[in-house]
Amino acid sequence: MQEVEPYLKLKVIKDEVLFVQLRGFRGAGKFCLLDALMRNEKSKLEEHKQASIVWLFPKINDAADFNSEIEKMADQLRENTAISPENHRYLMSSANGERLRLLLNILQERTVSCVIGFRNVSSGLGKEIKAAFQDFVEGKCTTKFRAYLITERKHSIFDMRDMNTLGDRLMIENVTGFTDEEAVKHLKKTMENLEISEGDAAEIASYFGNNPLLLNLFAHNCSENEITPQKALKQMRKAPRSFFEVSGRSSVVSEENKDSYHAMTAFMENEDHLSEQDRKCFYLLSMMGKGELPLKFVEILCQVSKEENVMHTFLIGATLESEPVDAKQFLKRAEKFVTVLHVSEENVRIPGFFMDIIRCCLKSEDRKHFIKTALNIFTRMFNKDNRDSMVDWLLSATRNHIDAVAEQAEKYLETNFTLGNKNQEEFDMLMSICKLYEIKGQALVQSRVDGMWKEALMSLLKAADIIWQVVCS
Repeated sequence: MQEVEPYLKLKVIKDEVLFVQLRGFRGAGKFCLLDALMRNEKSKLEEHKQASIVWLFPKINDAADFNSEIEKMADQLRENTAISPENHRYLMSSANGERLRLLLNILQERTVSCVIGFRNVSSGLGKEIKAAFQDFVEGKCTTKFRAYLITERKHSIFDMRDMNTLGDRLMIENVTGFTDEEAVKHLKKTMENLEISEGDAAEIASYFGNNPLLLNLFAHNCSENEITPQKALKQMRKAPRSFFEVSGRSSVVSEENKDSYHAMTAFMENEDHLSEQDRKCFYLLSMMGKGELPLKFVEILCQVSKEENVMHTFLIGATLESEPVDAKQFLKRAEKFVTVLHVSEENVRIPGFFMDIIRCCLKSEDRKHFIKTALNIFTRMFNKDNRDSMVDWLLSATRNHIDAVAEQAEKYLETNFTLGNKNQEEFDMLMSICKLYEIKGQALVQSRVDGMWKEALMSLLKAADIIWQVVCS
């Protein structure tokens, strides 16, 4: 591995590679990696004292921007005498769509190496870049030519035909940002003056899904406001909208990454163009707790969002009246806003910051509806007799989410009513919490997994405590 930044690594790039495509999640660090790679290329060319140009294109919005940047590149080459005035005039008189190809051919004739980086490549721009480099795909170059192209994670400008033609001349690298370990190291390094502990760094990294852009925003926020990481995280959880409003004005959000930043806050600003079904599913997801979620359970939430009457029957293995919803497709749509971490074939993890963003968008009445729906899902998912071994797996995978839903319901009731001033709907919610604790406790008692009796007892005691409060009121 060739390290180009302390936390982002890339495989060694062989000399024959013509195209390097960097694709990844929003905020995963693609621009940072591209900058580092371009510096590395420049350093190597200078070391070998080769006539060369290393050019990093800014954000390109349209064909006019693209052609303007090629003109700037040609102007600099003329000033450096890398191309002649005649070459320059010829380029400027040529058709716009041909300029990059002609420029590369001139550089080849004059044995000038060329490395170009493109920050945001659309399908149309990708075709033009491929066409410009086409003359070097099979031909042997006496100088070095290479193009780095940044795209979104799911976007590829190279089809199977391109891959077969290019072979070893094409390298596609998925930029995934930080691993858990790298995120902790990065936070400790950027927040050295705040003396952040390993445990706090791990909690913050997990909360932001190890996303480099968000972690840099958080570190900047702590430094600017001179507050501890623990206090900043507490404020973020309580008021995520305030955090993002302040962060959006910081120097960390640059011209290159502002699209990624705005995409991650699009849900909060109601600019996401989501279907009603997807929006409902996001709201249900926000009721869950920290940690991994089984894909099977996400599928249940998607199905309930599509047809709430599915809850009249036992959800695992239920016969559905309509086509089942594909949870993986829903999660792909979710990736427009947030990095969904696929921790295994069966489980995913959605960062806590996104859960908090969704919750802050809910009005009180809507919050009540989705809390009640989540309570109903869990109370119908489990059989307290626990005769099916499948229940053990579900309990293991969702126990912390059951507790999170129950805690949210209790907080809602604490805020909105007292037992002495209750209405029937809110009283029913209280009884649903009680029922959920009871079912969880009974299912754990019957569990085939050892060591569950203490947790079972605590759950049953919570149910009994709620009943006692009602009786005493």
